[in-house]
Amino acid sequence: MSSSSRQWPSLLLLWSGMAVPPLAWIAVFSLFQVMTHFSCPQVPRMSFSSLGLIGMVIAALAALLGFVFQSRLTDTAGQRSSSPSESRERARFMIGVAIGLGMMFTVLIAVMIVPVFWLSGCPT
Repeated sequence: MSSSSRQWPSLLLLWSGMAVPPLAWIAVFSLFQVMTHFSCPQVPRMSFSSLGLIGMVIAALAALLGFVFQSRLTDTAGQRSSSPSESRERARFMIGVAIGLGMMFTVLIAVMIVPVFWLSGCPT
């Protein structure tokens, strides 16, 4: 098995760790807009808050994925060589960005849920 075929799962997880939090926020924001018209006859606050909590969990899991990758990268760093390679530094940067994005979008979705409890999104 070549080294490039062994890198595909790691690269896919790194890029998904960076892309999933913004996609979770976009999905929650878009579904909030769509659900305003359809969920108002029922219990709107529960449906909005549960959708927001699902989005927060998805974004937080992406940040957790970054923490797992970072610990795995630091565990294997001492075993292979003492000097970090350029690809290892690039992976470390991507992991840091993924952790930051995951935490930032988790907080952003949480802040987006707060007005649901005080304001009604239903048209009157």
